[in-house]
Parts: sequence; structure tokens; C-alpha cells
Amino acid sequence: MFVTLLVANFLIAGLVCFLIALVFRGPISRILQRLVSDDLSSAWVRYIIFAIYVVGISGGVRIWDLEKYITPTEGTTVLALTSDRWVLEIYRTIIGTLQRMEMRRQGRPQEQRQHDQARRRHRNRPRPDRAAPQG
Repeated sequence: MFVTLLVANFLIAGLVCFLIALVFRGPISRILQRLVSDDLSSAWVRYIIFAIYVVGISGGVRIWDLEKYITPTEGTTVLALTSDRWVLEIYRTIIGTLQRMEMRRQGRPQEQRQHDQARRRHRNRPRPDRAAPQG
């Protein structure tokens, strides 16, 4: 039963990634065609689609959470895979896949945000060699 759940999670995460890649392939392609040459843009689109699958499946198939169905923890027994738990695990797989796809600035490490702020301050500081013309 556990192996079936693992395979089902993998297939559902793959399906969610496929749908995300299908929806965003066109916009990603158009953005990259405006930024880089056609040869490079097609390679980058393939790379980004591959990254969508890797990140999404790794977020959807949570091995450490599925261990509770095969390994008892201290003072508990192994959980049984009932139909309610199947629904819950499928829901967790879909949500986990989508959450890993979400790329937002708030998720960046504090050090990176501080580095970005320092770089903006440095870029926007007044520079004597670029003083406004007098006149």
C-alpha cells in the first residue's frame, strides 16, 4: 500500500508540474525571446521547464512525511492508509508541488535581502564625477 501511495504521489506531482509547464511555457518563451537570441531562448526554456519538474516533484513527493506509514515513531504505531488519509496525502502532494513552484522575494534568506539593499544604496548614492551640470 505504501509503494502505491509513493507512486501515486510521484505521478500526481508530475501531472501538476506538466500543467504548470503547459500554462507558463508560452509566456516564458516570449519573455526569453525578447531578452536573448532564438537559439539561447529555446535552450533556456527547456532548462526552465526541466527546473519546474525537478522543483515541483521534489516538493510534492515528501518522503520524510510518508515515512509515518512504514516506521513507527516513539510511543506511536504505524498509521494505517485509509481512504481519508489517501485524500489528505493527495491534497498535500498537490499543495506541496504548487508551494515549491511559488518563487517569491520574501522566501529569500535575510543575508541576500541585506546584500540587495546595500547594492541598491551603493548604486543610488550621489557620485561627484557625475554631478549635475551647473548652468
